[in-house]
Amino acid sequence: MPRKARIDAPGALHHIIVRGIERRKIFYDDKDRKNLIKGAEEKLERKYKFEAQGYDFDWMVRHVAQLLGMEPPDVLARGKYRQTVTARSLECYWRHRELGMTTVELARKLKLSQPTVSESAMRGQKIAAEEGLSLLEKINL
Repeated sequence: MPRKARIDAPGALHHIIVRGIERRKIFYDDKDRKNLIKGAEEKLERKYKFEAQGYDFDWMVRHVAQLLGMEPPDVLARGKYRQTVTARSLECYWRHRELGMTTVELARKLKLSQPTVSESAMRGQKIAAEEGLSLLEKINL
């Protein structure tokens, strides 16, 4: 059975990898190269700034649990309970999209498969938009 598609984000690293695999030009022009480097630098800067202010893995779990009115261990619990899935989805979305953590890193931390983390991040994006939830807005990074 073929795996599901990754999160489709223009300029994401997997787009660059696919170009190399298909033996196409890695960068279309200098502007394309600069955009990728700038985006990677911004994500790293945000991630390190986030961690430097004391917002580590445990803080994120507690924050998501507090937002959803649940206990922190329930955020990381196995199972398909609706609230747990919602919490994990927000966790994956914020860590991957807003902090630049790779889905492979997240999969190891959350003890999930990489495709599951990708799907959770997509689900988390929808949940955050529908509920008006934003991680970075509350922290002022």
